[in-house]
Amino acid sequence: MLHGAICSQMGRTDEAITYFQKALALQPDIAEAHRYLGTTLFDRGKLPEGIRHLEEALRLKPEDADVHKKLGAFLLQVGQVPE
Repeated sequence: MLHGAICSQMGRTDEAITYFQKALALQPDIAEAHRYLGTTLFDRGKLPEGIRHLEEALRLKPEDADVHKKLGAFLLQVGQVPE
């Protein structure tokens, strides 16, 4: 997953998405991987999929304030109101 974060920071988002997806294929309960993947997908315009991964990150780690902030900001961008 570290490779995915590095690729994302370097602007190599397609490669980052692949790394995050591989990490989640091996361990689907990694909240941080869902957070990174969700943010990267959202930034690439894949809004529903990005939101879905951020929601999964919250399900796995509900105390993560960063995910709450990101998800809220993303939902505001697409005109949805968080429940």
